[in-house]
This record gives sequence, structure tokens and C-alpha cells, in this order.
Amino acid sequence: MDNVWRESTGSRFHFMNTQEIALKKLREIIHKWEHMDSQHSNGAYAAAKAIVLDLSQQDGEEPLDGEIVDKLNTLNWHINAAFGADDDNGHPRDQHLLWALDAIDTLSHMFRHRH
Repeated sequence: MDNVWRESTGSRFHFMNTQEIALKKLREIIHKWEHMDSQHSNGAYAAAKAIVLDLSQQDGEEPLDGEIVDKLNTLNWHINAAFGADDDNGHPRDQHLLWALDAIDTLSHMFRHRH
């Protein structure tokens, strides 16, 4: 499987070939995030955001159901809050990272049982 960026028919790029590979990579990024310096943290944030965007734009496939879209939005918010790009509602970064991991696990289950 080709895990490198490849151009699709539009202007967007795909990180991964399947949702499970993308979610696995996102898990790895979040697990390592707390030990990164600010330069690497910026890269991790950009990569995490791109993966979530890629997951939310399923070209050529059946549309995502509302529950998956809601969970992707929740995941996106936790990533933003952990990075400091959105309101954290008074919760520490580590808590948002844990919630992001929980959302990833839920999404993994939802994508596996989608069909």
C-alpha cells in the first residue's frame, strides 16, 4: 500500500489508503504529541488536522452518516483545544488528547461497521 501523499482527481490530497490506516497514524501522532517540542508540535497539529479533513471528505464513496460526522467534529475540536487553537473549556491539554484518542477508537469502530 502506498502511504505517501498522492494527488487525487481534485485539489485535495490523500494521506492514507484506508480509514483504519489514517486513524492508526493519528493515534501515533497524539501519543507522541505530549513529548514534542513546539516545532514538532506544530507539525503534528498540521498532520492531525489534515488526517481529520481527509477522513471527512470521502470522495467517490457513500456519504458519511451524521454520527461519524459528529464524531469527526468532536475529534477536530479536541485536537484544536489540545493545540491551543480553540477554547479548551477549562480542561488541560492532556485531557483533550485522551478524549481525542477515545474519539479515534469510536471512529475506528464506526468505520469498520459502516457497511
